[in-house]
Amino acid sequence: MRNTRKKGVSPVIATVILVAIAIVISIAAAFWMTGLLSSFTGYEKLTISASVSRISGREYNVTIVITNEGTLPTNVTRILINGTDQTSLFQGLPVEIPSGGTKVITLSQKIILTPGRPVKITVVTLRGSYETQLMAP
Repeated sequence: MRNTRKKGVSPVIATVILVAIAIVISIAAAFWMTGLLSSFTGYEKLTISASVSRISGREYNVTIVITNEGTLPTNVTRILINGTDQTSLFQGLPVEIPSGGTKVITLSQKIILTPGRPVKITVVTLRGSYETQLMAP
């Protein structure tokens, strides 16, 4: 003869427990995905300001201030002046700029520019390029 007095968990309580477990697992998965996605959604945003100062005649010094306002560190690999690669003329390149950091890059030697003409300075990183334009005095 069977004992019919044993009782199991009520179907309502079992359903509540299963729903609670499903909610806890989905919240844990959401936090995991948010952490995973944030590592892929960082960005690079550079602000460039440059100054050109005349030494004599057509010889100039160039100083570039680069600020990284993005969430990822960036590597400045090349600098172009008026479309010509002048990386070898700048001290300390390539250079890494951390998120929120600023670097000042100066010429290690003079460069020849035409007075009164626009000077286009392009900063190239591993993720893109940024440019600014100013007038040679």
